[in-house]
Amino acid sequence: MLIVWAGCCACLSPQTHRNVTYCKVREDPKLTTSDLTENDLEVLKRYPKAIYHLRSQLQKQKLLPIFGAGVGKPLGLPNWNELVSSLASNESFSGLDWKALASSQATLSQALYHHFRTVELTKLRGGATNSTRESALEDRQLAAKWRELVKECLYRHVKPVATHPYLAEFLPAIRKAPLTVNYNFDDTLQELLDANPTTTDGRGFETIWEPSVQYRHSSSVIYHPNGFLPRSLARGPSPSLVFLEESFADQMLDVQRGHYSTLLSHLFRYTSLLVGLSLADPTLKHLLRQSASANPGHVHYYVAYRSSPTSQETLEGASIQSNFHTYNLVTLFLSSPEIASLAKLVSISGDRFSIATDELGLPKSYTYYISGAVGAGKTSALSFFKSLNSFDEWLEPKPETVRKAADQLTPKEKIELDDWIDVQMRRRNLLVGNAEGTINVVDRSPIDPLAFQLTLQERTKRATQMLELYKNSRAGVTPGQVLVLEGNPEVMHTRIVDRHKGGNSEYIKALQGRFSELCSSAPHGVRNLNCVDFDLGSVVRRISASIHLEEYEELDLDLFLAELTRAGT
Repeated sequence: MLIVWAGCCACLSPQTHRNVTYCKVREDPKLTTSDLTENDLEVLKRYPKAIYHLRSQLQKQKLLPIFGAGVGKPLGLPNWNELVSSLASNESFSGLDWKALASSQATLSQALYHHFRTVELTKLRGGATNSTRESALEDRQLAAKWRELVKECLYRHVKPVATHPYLAEFLPAIRKAPLTVNYNFDDTLQELLDANPTTTDGRGFETIWEPSVQYRHSSSVIYHPNGFLPRSLARGPSPSLVFLEESFADQMLDVQRGHYSTLLSHLFRYTSLLVGLSLADPTLKHLLRQSASANPGHVHYYVAYRSSPTSQETLEGASIQSNFHTYNLVTLFLSSPEIASLAKLVSISGDRFSIATDELGLPKSYTYYISGAVGAGKTSALSFFKSLNSFDEWLEPKPETVRKAADQLTPKEKIELDDWIDVQMRRRNLLVGNAEGTINVVDRSPIDPLAFQLTLQERTKRATQMLELYKNSRAGVTPGQVLVLEGNPEVMHTRIVDRHKGGNSEYIKALQGRFSELCSSAPHGVRNLNCVDFDLGSVVRRISASIHLEEYEELDLDLFLAELTRAGT
């Protein structure tokens, strides 16, 4: 059911689901898209903003799928601990209580490896037990035998890839993504791509394990940061695996040396979707933390697996907050069928997706207007949201009069400046309104010009002008949620001085008061963000949390402007 406020604004009534929110939707939707199931629709209702964003990034080839060991569980592939245990139970190590000697699984794998090399080297030398160091040939032979043993344990109980409950739904994303990261050794993704070819020009994908190499392909590149061990040697295994204690230690050193700068660059530039990961990998956590610290407005998505639809809201809520504030991860709690639904929804055609969102009563797009007095940090904060659909304050170079305080303009300058602002607002509004299936972040709201009017009568007159402006447009003003930044006038004054703008702290204080008064008259769709004494990174994080974690309330700006035209009468 769509709930409309009968006064000056409209609100798509929000509901909260484990601190991740979505709009209230119509019950019992009758979709014409027959291949969308009720399970698909439930996932869309639960996480619409995440799906809008992921779809938008995939269309721009800026989605980065990252898979972990959990993806292989439905196929019978072991996780790392299970793989080490399987090795320890191999007949090569029979009679030895290695677990009693090892303080960790990494230490155990290291001990098994060295015991294996010692035994096999003796066999290669016909039973000789001399202690001379192995030759280069012997070293290669031992490494090949070790990889073969690991491979036998890895694929011992593997099932056909076609039986996987959701991986096939990720094929469109894998094919279109600039890079797909697989933290596992196995070749499941390669098997899946080979079984579903889309091109006659070669294999259509590329496998790499060195993070700094140049790619032959612009998409469908599968990167294995821990090494690659395929079922068949014809696929070309990597020369080494990150499997032993020393290799894990070396990997962390490689992070410090910049060896993973390419992967870090991808985390900076693209939006990641992490599936089947436990966030236990120290290298991944380090890279995610670096990304979050450098770009606080750039989020990634983490699928937290749950075996059934039942939830533990307290624990899930804590995980959502912890993952977001530490790694900029938006957490999605999904079962295997729900992960399949997520992948399907991210990649279906725009027409099918529009039908689904319309039938569910979801907004065309999620639009957030960043509002507030001059110097509040709006433009600076917006620069951190480039992974979203962001819109600058002005489409054209600013006239010099924009730099003046409103109370310093002559009557002629004020008329000319208002006319120029009207043109900018109308043109930008058309662009924002045309955006579909996106999260829009807009510098200044359509009602901001009213706060620069010094009296109630001037504000009423300006509201009438703005209302007429949008009535003459192809559509009315685009609705959205207004996020009003409130700062310290003294600090805000120092910022505008740096940008050669007019006004003093008293002017800014009065302007901020008019913003507060204006927005307080809206019963829905406005959220004040107290940014006093916060640095820019903290301001960006507060805006990001409002967008990705908090409820979305949509202000009907047409109705709001109409109400404001009557405020002074």
